[in-house]
Amino acid sequence: MTKVSILIPTYNQQDFIEKAIESALEQTYTNIEIIISDDASTDSTPNIIRKYLNDKRVKYYRNEQNLGRVQNYRKALYEYASGQWVLNLDGDDYLYDNEFVKAAIDNIYSHKDIILAAGGCIFNYIDEDYEAIFLPTKKSYDIKDGHEIFLNWYKNSIPHISALYNRETALNTGFYTEDIISSDWESLLRLVLNGKVLLLNKIAGVWRKHRDNFSTKVNLKELCKNSRFITSPFEYAIKKGLPIAELNRWRDRMFRYYINTVVLTIAYSGNYSCLKEFYQYIGKNHPYAKKYFFSPFILFVLCAFKAPKLLDLSRKLKWSLRS
Repeated sequence: MTKVSILIPTYNQQDFIEKAIESALEQTYTNIEIIISDDASTDSTPNIIRKYLNDKRVKYYRNEQNLGRVQNYRKALYEYASGQWVLNLDGDDYLYDNEFVKAAIDNIYSHKDIILAAGGCIFNYIDEDYEAIFLPTKKSYDIKDGHEIFLNWYKNSIPHISALYNRETALNTGFYTEDIISSDWESLLRLVLNGKVLLLNKIAGVWRKHRDNFSTKVNLKELCKNSRFITSPFEYAIKKGLPIAELNRWRDRMFRYYINTVVLTIAYSGNYSCLKEFYQYIGKNHPYAKKYFFSPFILFVLCAFKAPKLLDLSRKLKWSLRS
């Protein structure tokens, strides 16, 4: 029976880690290993984890020193995981449908050339008491060519928590090479260009968005550096032989989404001076994308700086402005 590795990278997530582990243990698929990679937590996370170590499916590794989020991902995948298929479950998230892994594996081996199975996701904004639900298909399942998934990522991206990926392909592709905020997307975008993608009408997990998330913190240097989640797959796709005109259109759409997201993140932080610096960064490094600073969405966000209710609406509108 095919082995599945559920990776749980964690750092100081004592309030969430128990739910993550229990949700992995509740999966009905029997041949799983649960790899917990603790990045030198200083809170009660290690004590909470220890009570699960009597279960033979659970393997606990603790880094001697903090490596950082992406390097912890990489260590768990490259050094600890032994399954043919891998699902990454951050320590502050949890799996939702206990049949997800079983359904994915059953469908993977009923078809050829699948390198990724993707389910849906609930985005849970804890601090604002708001949720958004994403499902990748309305059918019970669907199979898409990876090139199609890649080219439509700007409107139908695959959340990290929802992706069960082929470990060998991930290693050969160089997963978690870019130490950026969206290292997961950068990795998945390159992965999908190597095979077919299975889409399942099942919610895989809940991605909890809160003030301690790395992805919600404002660090202009990291936000700018994160443009690599677009430029790196763009370069990879060129090497794979995708038409350059098609890729240029893809890059433009991805930068529109990226700029919308960064501007909204800055707006929520109230650190308005970052906007000018971000605009200057785009103008210098990605001049073809400057035009997206003048989109109706951005103008709406700028007008909403001092109106929290409008900013909440902006975030919700973002979901419908990706196409």
